[in-house]
Amino acid sequence: MDAHTTIELDRIGQDAAHDMVADLVGAPPGAELTALVSRARGNPLLIRELITGLREEGRLRAAGGQACLSDAARGVPRRVEALVRNRLSRLSAPCRQLLQVAALVDDGSGLCPSRLAAALRESTVAILPVLEEAVAACLLVAGDDELAFQSSLVRDVVEQTVPESVRSAVLEEVARTPVAASVPPDKAEPDQDQSGWGGLSGVERTIALLVSDGLTNRQIATRVFLSPHTINYYLRRIFRKLGIASRVELATLASEQRTAPDGAGRSRTAGPI
Repeated sequence: MDAHTTIELDRIGQDAAHDMVADLVGAPPGAELTALVSRARGNPLLIRELITGLREEGRLRAAGGQACLSDAARGVPRRVEALVRNRLSRLSAPCRQLLQVAALVDDGSGLCPSRLAAALRESTVAILPVLEEAVAACLLVAGDDELAFQSSLVRDVVEQTVPESVRSAVLEEVARTPVAASVPPDKAEPDQDQSGWGGLSGVERTIALLVSDGLTNRQIATRVFLSPHTINYYLRRIFRKLGIASRVELATLASEQRTAPDGAGRSRTAGPI
């Protein structure tokens, strides 16, 4: 398979995945095979590569009219591992590092961007470029306020790329991360008495500049990995701090900051985006 093959396709439902596996192997999948296929989260390419890999490794057998796993304990087939590793090899080093940390801390309930930023000792705004890179590579998918791995198969392969000696050190470091750092930014940043552009947080400045670029709240939410509701919350704070009442006023002020002679608006805000 070409190393440049994307792993992002429209997801299919459970019944469609069941039928796809039955077509590929010539028999309905048994319980263990069905459970393994479900970890592909309905991604047709991952399902196909999974079944092909299992067949190549001789891990499929027929029993009672069903296709069953002959060795469920062996984990992800080498073919799927190669697919994910090829994708990882084309990412920047910071993006690979973020994904490795995410794989280690992921408990299946979603990945909070601010928690990942804290684990990497970065601000949420600073890691936006690598989050965008990971999503563009189809290794992470963006939800409302959290992210998730494309599938647990992808997560497992990424986790395997972390050396055992490094894994323990990373987990210990993450465990020492202050709990407050894991709170989403709209909850972690209390209202400040500061007013004016200088009183805006990094995330607020980023949102303000995206408003000046003409993006809608939903488009901004996609760019910064937050929900439209959270963007509304931020905009109310921004309006209050700047003493304005409309997006037009905000766009004007943000544009002025972007073109300020000292470059303050540009260097402190939109760089990561």
